[in-house]
Amino acid sequence: MRSVLAVVFVGLLAVGVAWAQDSIKLKNGDVISGALVKCDGTALTIKTSYSKGLSVDWSEVADVNMQAPARIVLKTGESFEGRLTSKGETLYIDAPGGGRAVKAADIESIGIPEVAWNGLAALTVLGVSGNTRSSALGAKGEVQRVSKENRLTLAGRADYQELEKKANVQTAFGRLRFDHQLTDSWFVGAFDEIEHDFFKNIRWRNRIGGGPGYRFINTPTMLLSALAGIAYTYTDYRNQKDDGAPTAAANEEFRWKISETQSVYQMLDFYPSLQHGSDFTFRGEAGFRQIVTSGIVLDLGIVDDYNNAPAPGRKSNDFRYQLSIGYVW
Repeated sequence: MRSVLAVVFVGLLAVGVAWAQDSIKLKNGDVISGALVKCDGTALTIKTSYSKGLSVDWSEVADVNMQAPARIVLKTGESFEGRLTSKGETLYIDAPGGGRAVKAADIESIGIPEVAWNGLAALTVLGVSGNTRSSALGAKGEVQRVSKENRLTLAGRADYQELEKKANVQTAFGRLRFDHQLTDSWFVGAFDEIEHDFFKNIRWRNRIGGGPGYRFINTPTMLLSALAGIAYTYTDYRNQKDDGAPTAAANEEFRWKISETQSVYQMLDFYPSLQHGSDFTFRGEAGFRQIVTSGIVLDLGIVDDYNNAPAPGRKSNDFRYQLSIGYVW
C-alpha cells in the first residue's frame, strides 16, 4: 500500500502549501485576502473566510492582486477576460491579447464568467507495475464546463503496449460527472465510470452513483471538495462469473492553479462494498502540470488502483507513473 500512501501524501502536501487567494492592500497597510467577487466604480467586494461579502471603498484601496481571470466590464461596454492588478496608483487589466490601464470609475463590474470551458488532450508515456510490469504508450483527455450553478466533467484515458506481438498493457477508463450547486458550499453530484483492464480480467466495469457533496475551498484558483453517497458496480469478467453489488462512495478532489502556467491536481475514490463488508476498491491520482508555451503542457502524474478482492490469480494493486505532453485550453 506504499503507492496508495504516496498518492495521499502528494495530495496533502499540495493542500498544505499556501492557499493562493486574491488580495486587497489598504492604504493603512492592512491586507484582506479572499476571492474578489464584485467591483464597481465606488467599491470592491471580497469574499473571505469570515464574510460572504466584505465591501471596501476604492478610496481606501492601495493595491489589488487577482489570482485568476474574471470577466471585467467597463462603463463603455467593453469587456475583458483577465486579471485586475494595480501598479502604483494605476489599475491595469491583464488580459490575453493585450491589457490596458483603467481608472476605478471606468469599471462597471467584475465577476467570474457565467460559463467557463477548459480541457486537456495529451499523449502519454507510462510505466506500469502490478498485474503487468511494463512501459506503454497511451492518451488521455479531459473537458470541463463550469458555471455558477453546475459543473460538468468528462475525462478518460487509454493505454496499450505489445511485446512479441502480444498485448502486455491494455487498459481504458472513462468518467462522466455532474455537480449541481445547492449553496455556496453544498452541492449534489452524480457520476458514471467505465473501466476495461485485460490483465485484471475485466472485460468492462460500470459504476454509477451519486450523493451530496461539500466544497471546502471554491475559488477561481483552488478547489477542494468531497462527496459521499452510494453507487452500484457491475463487472463483466473475461473468464469468470460476472458480479454486481451496491457500494458506498467517497470521492475527494483537489485542484490548485498555482500560476498562469503551473497547476496541481489530486483525486481519491473509495468504494467499500455494502454486500461484503471487507471488500473495497480505491483509486488515487495526483499530478503536476506545466504549460511550456502557447497551450503546450507537460503533465507528470501517478495513478494507483487497489482492489482488496481481485479476480482469482490477479494482484490487488496496479501502480502507474506517467509523463504526458499535450494541449490545454
